[in-house]
Amino acid sequence: MAWAVAHALAVVATYLTTNERQLCASTCKLWSGILKMEWRGRAHHWNMAATAANVIDVVNQCGQCRSKKRIWSYKQAQTLGNDLYFVASGIRLSCLVDCMNLTAAAATTLLAVLTKAFPAFAHVVTLLIDDNVFYVHRLHFIQAKLVDIAYNASNLELVNIAKPHANSVPTICLDASPSTVHFLRSLVSSLAMIPPPSALDLTTITPSLPPTAVAGLVLNYPVVYTFSSQPPPPTDNALAMQPLVVFELVISDVNTGHTHSLVKYSLPQLLVTHPNHVAVMRANLLVACRRHILHHEATSSTMSVHVTTITLSSVAL
Repeated sequence: MAWAVAHALAVVATYLTTNERQLCASTCKLWSGILKMEWRGRAHHWNMAATAANVIDVVNQCGQCRSKKRIWSYKQAQTLGNDLYFVASGIRLSCLVDCMNLTAAAATTLLAVLTKAFPAFAHVVTLLIDDNVFYVHRLHFIQAKLVDIAYNASNLELVNIAKPHANSVPTICLDASPSTVHFLRSLVSSLAMIPPPSALDLTTITPSLPPTAVAGLVLNYPVVYTFSSQPPPPTDNALAMQPLVVFELVISDVNTGHTHSLVKYSLPQLLVTHPNHVAVMRANLLVACRRHILHHEATSSTMSVHVTTITLSSVAL
């Protein structure tokens, strides 16, 4: 399909202006690089010898090598190991390290150790936002963000989390802010160039976006968190100390019965005033994951996916 798109671009190029032809050329080069990455890594991806238990063991061993004051518990290693396994396998596009305090140096060291043990981790990159550490699958994450860029983010739901707009429902991003699209383009370009296992610091390319919005985009949420104007004080955040509707994407192994949470994000209950908005976002998340898992034939035959929603009465975020 990619080659068909390239052929179509070549046909229409004669009708474009000079700037438009340059944009098409740069897009084709980016797609060419992504395709090369895919073919180079396909053998590692399909022949990943690791299981979640193997990855957890390596993460736990790395934790035991740290100083006594910073040693990881097995439960922490299990949580992080499961997340990293699904990211490396491509089923999950990204994860946030929220089960432990992980420095940038420790994050890159852990990724280097995992890459040496399991070649499939060569596709995983570390992202840093202030004190937060994310791991992303470079190839599949870039592909997902290219879709967001192509749609100018109109495929996402826009959620205003400023308290004055707490009664408004999520809307389609028909007119996405330039800063959002600029961030997505900068993120894709940076990810395509960074050499593994280096860490990419996103603070230099996110000056005008609130951290909540950046985290949501990196975690590939189907919504974009935004404020009506300049970021208000923390007390004006509608996500703070308000009833929340939590969407959780769960993958289940039908053979063993084990379940794993792949994506979890929340919306203020006041923002979801009509049930159809909940249904649409729930369906979009489910369809996107099912479509992605179908590309992994070995996995799709034993895994099932479903979305659950729960309401939390009052949570401090």
